[in-house]
Amino acid sequence: MVSGTARLARLHTQNRLAMAAWAGDRTVALRVVTELVQNAVDHVGAGEVLLTLFLDEKEDLVLEVADQETEPTAFEYAIAAQKQTDLGLVHALGGDIALEPPPTGSGKSVRVVLHPSPFDPRSAPLSVLRPCSASTLEDHHV
Repeated sequence: MVSGTARLARLHTQNRLAMAAWAGDRTVALRVVTELVQNAVDHVGAGEVLLTLFLDEKEDLVLEVADQETEPTAFEYAIAAQKQTDLGLVHALGGDIALEPPPTGSGKSVRVVLHPSPFDPRSAPLSVLRPCSASTLEDHHV
């Protein structure tokens, strides 16, 4: 069951991705956020969970979820698991995943970098696609 915290994180992420017009797969990004936040909530209990998201200079989406859980985790095992939930699913969805020290000092932070999708003309706004004729294509040997 997804917690209220994970639902709020998903809504926040959905709004931010729409405002940023990120070119990546938003469905994957929202699923990753939901899994990361829910995993943190499940492990930290009543503690604080911090979600940070931003686009880096390459337009990659960087998602970080930090919590105050200080117990060692089986991080490598969790991302290698063939599960359809938690870090196993996050790993299966693609992108780069790493365990890092949190920005607040104690606990841990899981960072996932999702890359924007390659350009797909079927999903581009019509203003991006230029009309062309058969003669244009022949001139450019396409």
